[in-house]
Amino acid sequence: MKHKELLYLIIQHCIFFIIATTLFIVLFYTPLFERSVLFYRGIQLLALDSFIATIFLIYLRKRFIFNRFTIKDGILALVIFVSFNLNFFILVPVSADRSLTVFLLGYMKNHPNEIITQEKMTDRFFNVYFGDHQALNKRFDEQLVSGNIKQDGEEYKLTLQGKEVIQFYTSVSDFFKIDKKNISP
Repeated sequence: MKHKELLYLIIQHCIFFIIATTLFIVLFYTPLFERSVLFYRGIQLLALDSFIATIFLIYLRKRFIFNRFTIKDGILALVIFVSFNLNFFILVPVSADRSLTVFLLGYMKNHPNEIITQEKMTDRFFNVYFGDHQALNKRFDEQLVSGNIKQDGEEYKLTLQGKEVIQFYTSVSDFFKIDKKNISP
C-alpha cells in the first residue's frame, strides 16, 4: 500500500470515528432510554450508535466514498470506536454522576470563600450528597432496576443475581489485590 493510500485510509477511519462519536453524544440529548440507569443507558445508546454507524459505513462503502474500507477496516473502526467511547463514558460521565471525589472537588470549587476542613466536608457530604441529592435512594433504585436487590414491603433483599455480582467483585478484588472494605463492610 502506498503512503498516499494509507493516509487516505487513516483519514477515513478518523472521519468515521468523529461521526460515530458525535452521534453517540447527540443520542444523549434524545429521550431514548431516558428512564434507564445512566450506565445502562450509555451501553444501550452505544449499541444503537454502533448499529447505525455500521449501516452508515456500509452505505458510504457502496457509494464509493469509503471504497478503500475492507470488512477488516470496518470491524477495526467499530472496535476502536466502541472501545474508546465505552472507556471514556465509564471513566468520565458515569464517574461525574456518582463519584465522591467529583462531589468533593465540585463543592470546593463552588464555595471558594468557605473554609473547608475534613470535618466540615464530611458534614457537607452527608447533608448534601446523601441528603439533598438522595444518593442512597438513587443507588437503591438503580439496584432495583438492575435486579440485584428486590423490595419486599419496606425491606430490601439481595437477589441471586446480586449475590453473583458481589461474588464477581470479590473475585476481581482477590485477583487485583484490592482492599475489600466496600465488598465486605
